[in-house]
Amino acid sequence: MEAADNAQIVAEINGEMLKEMVYTVKGKNRLSYAGAKFAAIQLGDIHVRESTVTYNKELDQFEASALAYNANNKLTLPGHAEQPRMMKVWDDKEKTKFHMEPDDFARRKAASKSVRNALMAVMPADHIAAYMKAMIDKRKPRVIRNPSPKKVESETVVKPRVGDPPRQEAPKPVEESKKETPKGPPKSIDDLIARIAAFLPGHSELVVISDRGDYYRIGRKRTLDTEIENHLDFIVSEMGGEWDNDKNEWRIEKK
Repeated sequence: MEAADNAQIVAEINGEMLKEMVYTVKGKNRLSYAGAKFAAIQLGDIHVRESTVTYNKELDQFEASALAYNANNKLTLPGHAEQPRMMKVWDDKEKTKFHMEPDDFARRKAASKSVRNALMAVMPADHIAAYMKAMIDKRKPRVIRNPSPKKVESETVVKPRVGDPPRQEAPKPVEESKKETPKGPPKSIDDLIARIAAFLPGHSELVVISDRGDYYRIGRKRTLDTEIENHLDFIVSEMGGEWDNDKNEWRIEKK
């Protein structure tokens, strides 16, 4: 399942639309990375308030923490994730030999999975179950099977890890007085610009906002960090907008 979520995260970074919301692993249905995000959007009033990533030189891995807040029940919980800097690359189709290469997306994978885990932590179990059932009714989930273990050869010597990796200190809870994500369509382009600036402090210059007549357009000036893009997804959805994969932009229809 982690490999499938890694593939989704890389696809998202490359601007692809994620459609697979549920996996079947060992006979049990599980939300995918995309499924966790969209389940949170459907529930509403769930916000990712903090996300940090550090590099653990001793274990050669990225360690991420995210903080999610559920305004429906005033619940704030962290999510953690680790991602090795090096990834296994198979040398043959039979997967008997491999070598290790640096993973260019390791940092973003760690950040995205910590957000996924934080969102899952604050969503009620009955909502997750209902969302999975609705998705399964629409599309039969893919069954993920663990491959049979095979003897592998590698020139890389991997040091054994003893015990769980050290966790970074969880982000401090955000005070309740902090502003919530604005809801409802913007009244004007100035209102939209102000909302984006207020909830993406220090990052609003990374997007371009324009009035296209029937809708407002929000485009990226460059590739955004996953945590910033996730936050922007939530903000736009709260204002009634959505991502247009064909145009590679967010759109908010005017009412």
